[in-house]
Amino acid sequence: MEQPVEFEENGGQYVCQLLKSLYGLKQAPAVWNKPLYKLLTEIGFTRLDSDYGLYAMYDPDGDAQMLLTVNVDDLLLMAPPELYNKVATQLKSVFTLTSMGEFKYLLGIDISIGRTHNKTVYCQCAYIDKILKTFNMQDAYGCWIPQSASESKANLKPLAPDTKLPYCESFELSSVPSVWLAVRYRACSASPRQVLVLFRAQTLS
Repeated sequence: MEQPVEFEENGGQYVCQLLKSLYGLKQAPAVWNKPLYKLLTEIGFTRLDSDYGLYAMYDPDGDAQMLLTVNVDDLLLMAPPELYNKVATQLKSVFTLTSMGEFKYLLGIDISIGRTHNKTVYCQCAYIDKILKTFNMQDAYGCWIPQSASESKANLKPLAPDTKLPYCESFELSSVPSVWLAVRYRACSASPRQVLVLFRAQTLS
């Protein structure tokens, strides 16, 4: 860290006492990312221009051998076992890391790895349930969209004339961003790499 502008004093070496944790400072992400980027590029990773949080390691033919994602101080490694162990050892030689094992939950997404069918399923069930509970819709019935023309309307009951529905507060201002996020990261499936392991970087060595 460096002293803020106009706080420097000539004639001695001074330190800046932090009145709050490093995580609360705007400089924190850059301070952490610089040594991480330096190490990853030194051991053979290339940062994607399309996503600065994603690194790839390529073989001589240009095929990706390993993927590494960065989310603050969480690192997700995707690679065959031998390459994974090699890179993990290189990272541990510089940073203090804690292995979280094969990941099952990441950034609000439940992840199920099915090796029998060689398929990985991503689901946001917990996040969607949380949205429904927020707007008291956890007991609401599901429906097809667009609605089927043959669907029976016999069970539909009209609302009382004095019923007040906070539509604007509940939906237009609050729920649309939540629903948009759920749709953007909708449930999907993909073929996994051989090993998916999550590391949490704790402190610099």
